[in-house]
Amino acid sequence: MRNEPPYLSQPSLLQYVICYAVWLVLSAMIIWLMVQLRLNLLDITLLLNLGPWAHLLIDRWGLVVLGILAMGAIVVLEHYLRTGLAKKRFWPRAAYAFFIMAIALAFSYAFLFGFRMLSSGGPP
Repeated sequence: MRNEPPYLSQPSLLQYVICYAVWLVLSAMIIWLMVQLRLNLLDITLLLNLGPWAHLLIDRWGLVVLGILAMGAIVVLEHYLRTGLAKKRFWPRAAYAFFIMAIALAFSYAFLFGFRMLSSGGPP
């Protein structure tokens, strides 16, 4: 039998179910962030007054690139959370991932709100 460090252990089935439930919630947040970042990209094209072809190009390719990045982030997140189970660091890792996503979404919404304020001429 192999000597394993004391912090490594085999997680139970319930822990795996909880891990993948948290992973699904965080994956949904990643997808929502990518949708918001797409809107931010489109707002930047409007702010820079790029032509309709540039707007369409950034819209289509931005969706493809952000989709690929989202899939990569979801795969990395699954590995990060699953290995956290064996190291008994699942909850700190889940909290860290949640706060990173919440901060990224907050910045995205702040940009979106700021752009809408600029384009409408300021607060009423």
